[in-house]
Amino acid sequence: LYADEDIKAGDVVVTVPQDLLITVSSITKSCPTPGLVDDELWATSPWYVRLAFLLLEKVKLRPVPWGAQLDALPFTFDTPIHWPAETLEALQYPFLVNKITEQKANLEDLCQRFKQGKTGISKSMSSQDLIWAIECVRSRSFMGPYPGDPRGRTLRSLLLLVLSSVSAANGADPGSILGGFLAATAFGFASDVILSNSRRQYVLPAFADMANHNSKASSTKADINFWTGDVTILSGDKVDSGKQVFVSYGPKSNDALLQYYGFIEDDNPHDVYVMTGLSEKLLATSDAVTDRELQSRKDKLRNLGWSAEMMSSILITADGTLAPVSHALMTGIFGDETKLEPFDAKKLSVPADDDDPSNANVAAATAGGGGIAQVLPANAKKALAAMCQAELDARTSIEDDQARLAELADGDDADESVQRERLALQFRINKKSLLKRCVTKASTDDASHKTSRCLDTNLDHPQRAPLVICYSAIGIAGVHQPRAMRRQKRCRGLTQAAFKAHATGRPQQA
Repeated sequence: LYADEDIKAGDVVVTVPQDLLITVSSITKSCPTPGLVDDELWATSPWYVRLAFLLLEKVKLRPVPWGAQLDALPFTFDTPIHWPAETLEALQYPFLVNKITEQKANLEDLCQRFKQGKTGISKSMSSQDLIWAIECVRSRSFMGPYPGDPRGRTLRSLLLLVLSSVSAANGADPGSILGGFLAATAFGFASDVILSNSRRQYVLPAFADMANHNSKASSTKADINFWTGDVTILSGDKVDSGKQVFVSYGPKSNDALLQYYGFIEDDNPHDVYVMTGLSEKLLATSDAVTDRELQSRKDKLRNLGWSAEMMSSILITADGTLAPVSHALMTGIFGDETKLEPFDAKKLSVPADDDDPSNANVAAATAGGGGIAQVLPANAKKALAAMCQAELDARTSIEDDQARLAELADGDDADESVQRERLALQFRINKKSLLKRCVTKASTDDASHKTSRCLDTNLDHPQRAPLVICYSAIGIAGVHQPRAMRRQKRCRGLTQAAFKAHATGRPQQA
């Protein structure tokens, strides 16, 4: 997406009207289109599958406002669920390979239940159609608080106005009428705002997938208008004419970007490394703890609220430090056991629709809890450095990967296997660079390996950057973090201010 004229910070980039949105909310109990799918399938499906059902309905019916948007969607995806096993193994990252394998199994089960349906799109659409729709949704949808249907809010205000007019016609005191109208309106507004904090809506907007992702564009804002329900994307930075307009999909690690979007970002500030099989790796690389001592300490942590799953892995952040929950775990294993404090596991839980391990960082960073020391014990730092070095030694070197990537620079861009190998090489080079940073920090002598501070992010939902309701019409400003889309297409039929946009046709280059 490129600017045809200068854009100032705060300018409206794109406005998508409500009739070009597909929306479901966390309080949606039944399918808005009766008979579209079996009731049980709808009730047991997560939000992104429900949006996929509604997208397939648009594909089947092709309503007039949606024709151009449907044509703009990609025909195919090449995310890792489509890769052969040997290409997945080339990532050299067991955590994500296991996640993708699990994703494939879940999709197979969903497709089987979908084709067993006896109504609606189950009879006219294939399993491949469903998977395509899910991939569209996972790479192009927004999430934000749900304050209720804006049309219902408008009707409520009109009804109050009519009742006030009737009261005035019957001779009621004008001051009392005005006061009652304002009080009722304010009460309804406050109720919507309060309830929106505990409710979520998921939105697939037409044409909003034109802008590419850049983590540095995190100030770009996406709003849902409180009264109209329209989605508006606002520029957070100045963009000169002829320059590309970027947005941020939120604090996404390369794990999530690759799994659901099909690309990665070099030097991603939100990247992570999830090291699984913690007990085995500690015992294999560290002489600071025996099997018996490790089991004894884990038993104590379990009594303080740690689950077996929480103690099975650690998470290293992009700057080479441990996420707060992992920092607390390593401190609990190697620190002074007389200083351990209860740790509330419920505060560290990640929502069920989580798709990014980096969100565990955000959840932990905002959770607090006991046992998080500012500095890792010396033996914990030594063990961490040894485990990271063992991970590096068990894989090809960064230098070998970079040499192979250089060899592929002149490869055939149309060759799917070449594209996948390049992406796998870029992915694992970034992961190994992260491990090397951790080894360097954990090997220092100044005890400076501290809890990561890069994730003190004020998000209202840890795994998906929120689309915050815009209350500017009545003077209340929101703080925003964007979700945006990847595929570049020409935008038509949208309300736009301060700029006109056109697409390059080139794919995302991370």
